[in-house]
Amino acid sequence: MQASKPGFEGKVMSINEQNNFVIVDIGEKRGLRVGDTLGVYRGVDYIARLEVLQVRPDIAAADLKEQSMQVQVGDVVR
Repeated sequence: MQASKPGFEGKVMSINEQNNFVIVDIGEKRGLRVGDTLGVYRGVDYIARLEVLQVRPDIAAADLKEQSMQVQVGDVVR
């Protein structure tokens, strides 16, 4: 299932592989909320699904729920 939320577009800023979460550069100011689901894309390819765990004004932490390829810093989230 490709999950995306209209109006959000950001990038993966960092990845914590040990705890299986990523930091993205979108947050509360853009309307992101805990529990939101985001898709991760590289070019046109859908590579992972994220669930937002914690939101700050300009960034958010999201759990990696499923990934078909290794998520990398700079991948697009929406």
